[in-house]
Amino acid sequence: MSTESASGSVLLGANSFIAQRCSGINAQFMKCKAQNSDPAKCADLAKDVTDCAAGVIDFLQKTAGPQFENYVTCLNNNNQEFKACRAEFSALNEAANGKASQ
Repeated sequence: MSTESASGSVLLGANSFIAQRCSGINAQFMKCKAQNSDPAKCADLAKDVTDCAAGVIDFLQKTAGPQFENYVTCLNNNNQEFKACRAEFSALNEAANGKASQ
């Protein structure tokens, strides 16, 4: 799974981790967009948001790769329904958070 070509399922699978770890930069970007009608004024922040999300996906792949892959596969196989993949998410969350605290 390459970060450069992250599918919707990969992004969906990483969404709670992205939301948690990228909330600050995302808030700055959204504030910039609200204050500027020219998208170019927020381009650097947009890149920072993208870089943050890519970093989270890389982290998940490196530290909890099998669990992340299982969760993404479950989402793919279950019409992107989170409730169908709770066990896989729990395993991912445990693996990723265990590695993050070390």
